[in-house]
Amino acid sequence: MNLGILGNKPIYKYTMDNKYVGFYESIVDAARSVSEKARKIVSNIRVSIDKPNRSAYGFRWYSKRIEPK
Repeated sequence: MNLGILGNKPIYKYTMDNKYVGFYESIVDAARSVSEKARKIVSNIRVSIDKPNRSAYGFRWYSKRIEPK
C-alpha cells in the first residue's frame, strides 16, 4: 500500500462539530481506530484530510491539530 506523504505523518481525529477525539502516529493507525481492515479506510480518510467539508466514518481528519473555534 503506497501511503505517500501521509504514511508517517501524525493524524488528528475530530468529531463533526470539531471536538478533538484523538491523535495517531500515522494514517494507518488512524484507519485501525475505525477497523482492522485498514486498506480501504486509509483511502477514505486520505480523501477527507484537511478538507473542512469532508469527513470519513463520522469524523473529521486533519494532518495538523486545529484550534477550536
